Amino acid sequence: MGCAGIDARTRWHQRAPRATPCGDRARILEAAEDLLARSGSDGVSLRAVAERIQYSASAIYSYFSTKDDLLAAVAAHGFRQLNSALTAVSETTDSSPLARLRELYWRYYESARPIRPTTS
Repeated sequence: MGCAGIDARTRWHQRAPRATPCGDRARILEAAEDLLARSGSDGVSLRAVAERIQYSASAIYSYFSTKDDLLAAVAAHGFRQLNSALTAVSETTDSSPLARLRELYWRYYESARPIRPTTS
């Protein structure tokens, strides 16, 4: 079932509001993207992601069974964002073709910038 169909029911006892499964997945991907940007793929592990967002490792494994699955999801998320940005630019009609082409190149460059590992 997709994220839109999640039924958030309250329990009989009071507890702090829990994130939805979609929110959990987003937090996991965000943490993995940050680790990837800081340390490259060697710095990303399911356990490191779990520590970063203060989850148990088993919670991460319920979303991604391997590091490769996690990295594939990070890549897919990035490509979806890039596709949305490029589609928005290509659908604009209020600028010249050259201006749109420059904007397409800029959006592509910007999408790749955050994933470059930092060196110290």
